[in-house]
Amino acid sequence: MGKAELVAEELRCGIINGKYPCGSKFPSEYELALLFDINSKTANKAVSLLAAEGLLERGGRGQGTRVRKKICGLLNTSPVVFIGSINNEYYARVLNGIQERALSENIPTIYLSPRPEELHKLIEQLTDAPVSGLITHGYGKIQCGNVPVIYIDKLPDNDSCHIVTGSNYQAGCEAVNVLYELGHRRIAGFFCERLMPGRMNGVIDTLNSKGIKDDEKFICCSRNFNSYDAGIFLKNMQQRRCDFTAVIAGSDGMLIHLMRLLEAQDHPWKNSLAMIGFGNLHEAEHLCNMASFDQHPERLGIRAFEKLMELKESPESNSIIYEEIPMELVRIGNLPKCVQA
Repeated sequence: MGKAELVAEELRCGIINGKYPCGSKFPSEYELALLFDINSKTANKAVSLLAAEGLLERGGRGQGTRVRKKICGLLNTSPVVFIGSINNEYYARVLNGIQERALSENIPTIYLSPRPEELHKLIEQLTDAPVSGLITHGYGKIQCGNVPVIYIDKLPDNDSCHIVTGSNYQAGCEAVNVLYELGHRRIAGFFCERLMPGRMNGVIDTLNSKGIKDDEKFICCSRNFNSYDAGIFLKNMQQRRCDFTAVIAGSDGMLIHLMRLLEAQDHPWKNSLAMIGFGNLHEAEHLCNMASFDQHPERLGIRAFEKLMELKESPESNSIIYEEIPMELVRIGNLPKCVQA
């Protein structure tokens, strides 16, 4: 757990215990930085976490931050705990969806991002805590006694888990179909093998259904999605003599790294390569020749909360929850037609 999360936890306890009464002015970020011996950026993050949980409300310029006046009802309600990382824009929007829906039911949300070695101890504490349930991503399967758990996106290797995710396989199929209609036949795939395998499988199956059988030659898997892996992808494509005209990547971030490498190399593919990613990230919105699947993360967060409440109301149910949120391909006009024979 980072410094901001630790500070937020202590401040959260202070709010619950009445140290910071409902409606009172909250310490400034400067005061918090002095109190906890942290920098202002860390203090700002801690306050932002508490504001996202609905415990604080920020005023306009010069008005400062106050403890929410209507917080008393929230403090008497068992919270929903979100365990994951919001460093990525996508998951920050998922948390916003959870928060929005939870507050409509007057239920507080607690955000936690423990280091892997801290997870076991945290889960032990939550098992005996008065929480409504957990929503999580990126930590694998979590055993938390009788506390209901909803998993987002990353599918644990267990069929008994309750999951809300995007329509990854269908989106992979749609990506190939759109590029095929634009005349592309040499379509490369760049995926992180540990994340969203449904996207890659949808791409491969659709390529095969269209008679494009050399998918092993054009599909490249990586362990992560950074500039190093983007470089490995380009190197592999060159070694395999894959003169591809389009690429489908497992995330917008992967395409951002790839695009930057192409620009640095002044590569001839740069101005004619059709690219499709996932995430609809703002950073990628204006990149040349790029379309993306909007996964509607706020909606995913809303549905994850609603499904968690269903589990809470029917703890004896043996039905396994698996719900897919449809994705939407946006900025299709950025995709060039294939001009090669």
